Amino acid sequence: MTNEYMEVPTVDCAMNFDHHMHHHGYGFGFSPNIKQYKIVRIPRVTTNGLFVADIFTFDTLGTCSIGKWTSVSIMPFTTIGRNDGFYLNGRLYWIGSLVVGRVNSHCLLCFDVEHENFEEICFPGVGRQPVGTLVSCFEIQVFNGSLYLSGFDFESCWDFHVWKMMEQDCSWTKEFVVPLLFHPRAYYSRDYMISKFYHLQFIKAFEDGKFLFAVFQMELILYDPKTKKTEALDHKLYHGIEEKLWIYEIDSFNFGSIPNILGLNS
Repeated sequence: MTNEYMEVPTVDCAMNFDHHMHHHGYGFGFSPNIKQYKIVRIPRVTTNGLFVADIFTFDTLGTCSIGKWTSVSIMPFTTIGRNDGFYLNGRLYWIGSLVVGRVNSHCLLCFDVEHENFEEICFPGVGRQPVGTLVSCFEIQVFNGSLYLSGFDFESCWDFHVWKMMEQDCSWTKEFVVPLLFHPRAYYSRDYMISKFYHLQFIKAFEDGKFLFAVFQMELILYDPKTKKTEALDHKLYHGIEEKLWIYEIDSFNFGSIPNILGLNS
């Protein structure tokens, strides 16, 4: 580790900015074709009501001094849940709400790092997923080189439904349904779980086909797709819990200086 850091210049948009809009999502991505790193911030709403994404492109030396911010118009989209974009193969993904007429609908927003364009990706099976329907809380995650979408069913089975996205056409394949071993409403209210603990985090896929997950940021479970059964590995659920369990994967502790990584020669 080099203990380096960089200060990215602020976005010069104060004169054309709706200051009531404070909810932003950020993403850090790389284009393998042009070998360039970029930072994306969404959305910014201008005073005349346009939704804008701000994009910072690092210069060819991998420094911030010559890099610059640019802005592009996007569809009316606001991020939901975790605001950080997930990167996969030259694209960034956010989950959020798309305003269509007077209706807010869930979908994915995809950003192409090289061409700097955005597109909407509908949820599996139902197109744009209205807020408040059966599978009402969604989360995305990149795991083993693929993008996964998980949805928690609050109204009926209390299960996590998991889909895998096919990058070629942005279609979805239903992978499995992960049943819970406990009834969360016995511990928490529905609104509290929506705001805090609807996560299903992939941790590891084993050679025998089983998956290790962290659920509700509190408990580790082992799921077997063959038997469709789950097994609790660590019980941490109790009323009033304040700890959160989130596991981060670090690919390597060894890398060069930041300018060398971000520059075209990396």
